[in-house]
Amino acid sequence: MSSTNRLIDFCRGIKGKASSNSSVIRSLTEIFKKYGSNPNATKATLSSNSLLPKSYKLRVDWSHTDFESIEKVNFFTEYMVNLKDDGNVDKVIALNNLQDVTDELISVSSLDNQWKAVVREKIGKDKKSSQVIEFWSQKGKVKTLNGDKDKSFGKIHFSSTFGEMSWSRDGSQLMFIADKYKTTSGFFDEQKKNKDNNDESKSDLDEISKPTGQGEEYFLKEDWGEQLEGTCNPIVCIVDRKDDYKIRTIEVPGVSCSEAFWIDDKTIGFVGIMEETRRLGLIFCPIRKSCLYKCDLRDPESEPDCIYGKNIDIALRSPRVSYDSKKIVFLCNPPSGPHYQASSLVVFNMEDSTTKTLINTDSSLPNEIEDPTEIRTLYCLYLPNPCWLSDNKSIIVEASMGYKVHLFYINCETGLNTRIALPGKDVSVLSLLDDLAVVKISEPNCANILQIGKLNTNNNQLALIPIDPNYEVKIDDMEYRCDVLETIDPSTNVKQIVTSILISPKELIDKPSAAILLPHGGPHGNFEASYYSSVAAMVEAGFKLILINYRGSTGLNSAHEKFLCGKIGTTDVEDCIHVLKYYIEKSQIDPKQVFLLGGSHGGFLVTHLIGQHSDFGFKACCAMNPVTDLASGFGTSDIPDWHLVEGIGDLNIYPLNTKPTPELLKELLLKSPIFHIDKVQTPVLMGLGTKDKRVSMSQGLNYYYGLKARQIEAQCLVYEDNHSLSKVAHDLDRSVNTMLWFLDHLSSTSE
Repeated sequence: MSSTNRLIDFCRGIKGKASSNSSVIRSLTEIFKKYGSNPNATKATLSSNSLLPKSYKLRVDWSHTDFESIEKVNFFTEYMVNLKDDGNVDKVIALNNLQDVTDELISVSSLDNQWKAVVREKIGKDKKSSQVIEFWSQKGKVKTLNGDKDKSFGKIHFSSTFGEMSWSRDGSQLMFIADKYKTTSGFFDEQKKNKDNNDESKSDLDEISKPTGQGEEYFLKEDWGEQLEGTCNPIVCIVDRKDDYKIRTIEVPGVSCSEAFWIDDKTIGFVGIMEETRRLGLIFCPIRKSCLYKCDLRDPESEPDCIYGKNIDIALRSPRVSYDSKKIVFLCNPPSGPHYQASSLVVFNMEDSTTKTLINTDSSLPNEIEDPTEIRTLYCLYLPNPCWLSDNKSIIVEASMGYKVHLFYINCETGLNTRIALPGKDVSVLSLLDDLAVVKISEPNCANILQIGKLNTNNNQLALIPIDPNYEVKIDDMEYRCDVLETIDPSTNVKQIVTSILISPKELIDKPSAAILLPHGGPHGNFEASYYSSVAAMVEAGFKLILINYRGSTGLNSAHEKFLCGKIGTTDVEDCIHVLKYYIEKSQIDPKQVFLLGGSHGGFLVTHLIGQHSDFGFKACCAMNPVTDLASGFGTSDIPDWHLVEGIGDLNIYPLNTKPTPELLKELLLKSPIFHIDKVQTPVLMGLGTKDKRVSMSQGLNYYYGLKARQIEAQCLVYEDNHSLSKVAHDLDRSVNTMLWFLDHLSSTSE
């Protein structure tokens, strides 16, 4: 099917429903497979080349979906980077040694490339899975560690939440975060008495020590919530390769360890997250109270020392140490308020234990979006790793501003920051070594633009050259526009802005046509003008996509972000309607062919829209794990604090003894989509995850049954998955079913 003969046009001409037409299903499936199969660069690693002084080795890790085996496939490619005499990059040479590493959970090499650690999942004879760490030298595998078998450590963590596995600078020790190994000894009737069988002087009733963990099989094991099931008590683990692979564990009572890093070869640092009396959800919520610790490894009995955050309420993350081990830079927030919010950038001086705030969060002026001259307010989930330049005085950061992500150079001594001008709308740093940066550039119609260049700290310029154009994705028949809309806060008469990204089939960009409104979740997040494979697939099918950043979205400043708190279901809904009317007035969307799609808080918004604005005539709605009932969510979610922040505007630290009073539940219910369910007329498709700890499946089911009871057309997809519904098979199924739902209601009411 050609780009100018879209699937949406074909569906308008068929008899019956698109979901019953095998040609439509086949075409739609192939479209999603096409974009899902494109490799995505996930990581890059630069390393020095000891044989050639003016060259570096570069490894790029990729991931894509294999739709035959229905699984994620991981592989890497390698390159030689040659430099000119002036230090700039001369050329990049592909080494043509692509290697499949799908069976590796993670692998990390020492700085000198002499050692590599690989984590794999193994299935034992008892059919139980366990993680093993393999140690490889240049001559082959030399050691395998099994934490379960050795009873030394539990599940290994390597997500951004808990940090990466890393080698010491001299390559002698490997450090990682893992759950503390826990022993259970079964039931009470399986007692193994700890007494000498030959000691007849003791009776069975004599006091003895019970086996460790006996009778604790069914005790509640409190974890860190959504997507972190079973993650209860992470600790720091260090393997000493030169001491017969002896494992040292470091822990702090009442603290979950995360983001461990090497300060030098004999000293480590890590973030300690307070466990408190209840562990509130951690993923997507970097506001949990935490401290910065260090530990001297020279003394085997040394205890971790808290060096920052002990006597203050703070949530910190993303510690990065300078190459001279004298400074640590990190992000921090108050442990309250929006779960993702503007961060302060702080540098800690290891020599005198002083701190300096480089960027704070109190700017009254919003960030400029297109050509900012400075970072007024910093929105950055994690700092690049590493982020320090070779002068040990400056760093580079990625700063989200509206619908763009910019790269900035920051002098940690003066606090001055300057934008590094680069092409594209979304820029991220994949690797940094000796001021040589690997960056990934993206826009809605192009992806995997990998480039490398040397940063000139005199003029903050980065002279880039392409790495491997073979992996670039460019969509010639797609166009997009970024718009900034003004709105007025009626309570203060102050101008505010809403941003949106219109992504369209090229031939329809200036024509009124069918459109899907897609609000983001959070609600404190934002859409950047970046590449999204699912959006590209929907555009190829013939739909326009409207990605909206309503008031409360991140990227501008704290006032803009917090404006939504206590106003969800009103302000964000108004902004959605405002954006739709804007594009209708510009004759860029067809008001009779508007569809709604959203997940989590995005699902909250689309279900609010079909209730509060049923007269708009939305053609169909799809909501994935939507928040439909704030009152019930307060008691079932892993983040009850979110409901107070967003529902009633309480920005204080959440009291863990908060009780659900009738007044509180009433206020939450009145702001919920289910309160407006009697007005809904739009057909609704729900997608729910049975393992969702963030938004209980019961919310979506209750809303679905409410629609059915009111004779509103509704269907419900149920997946054995978590809040993100990200398993490969589930992602493809919900994507295809969503489009079929929209095409069914488009074709049956063609104009």
